Amino acid sequence: MTSQRVAKKISARRRKPRGEGYQRRGEILAAARGLFLKEGVDRVTIRAICARVGLTAPALYRHFKDKREIITGICNETFGRLLETFRRIRAEEKDPLAALTQMMESYVRFALAHQDEYRLLFMSKDLLMLEMAKDMAITCDEDALRAGILGPLVLQELAAHVALCIERGILKPGDPETITDAIWSCGHGIASLLITHPHFKDRAPDALIAAGIDMVLNGLLKR
Repeated sequence: MTSQRVAKKISARRRKPRGEGYQRRGEILAAARGLFLKEGVDRVTIRAICARVGLTAPALYRHFKDKREIITGICNETFGRLLETFRRIRAEEKDPLAALTQMMESYVRFALAHQDEYRLLFMSKDLLMLEMAKDMAITCDEDALRAGILGPLVLQELAAHVALCIERGILKPGDPETITDAIWSCGHGIASLLITHPHFKDRAPDALIAAGIDMVLNGLLKR
């Protein structure tokens, strides 16, 4: 039997039944996420991802055309849910400052609930989330959807709300981008320490999250 026939038989045997392609897609993302965390994004090949999942390259390419699209899938799968949370808070909470507090608290708790993804996208040397946002001219939902990545919209949603708070005289005047970075840095710092630092693993996270966010927002209030 030729190698080509063997490959076809293996592919047919491993192909998911109709309707189970979404499950296979999730398996690919999970395998890639684990390899990226262990080896680093640059060192992981499509072949390695295929070996981890147990499928051929042509089978993987039916779901993702390249490694960058897999990275995008990880971003969308994780931070698409956080984007929904941010938008729900902004829609339901009428007090802008209370909404900003809730957004940052939900951000840190989301990071703690999805530690592997957070490490990969915000704490690895690749800094995938920030690099992909920087590389793409994303200014609105349409741009993000056209580019196929929703992750940068999380930070843009936060920036839009910070700009609203400045406009309404709740936060002191200043560059909205700089103030957003300062607020996000606080949340990111708390999340990173709670995820990685042994000293913080035994701390009560709720008290630390509340104190840190209260401190940074109080320092930015217009007096």
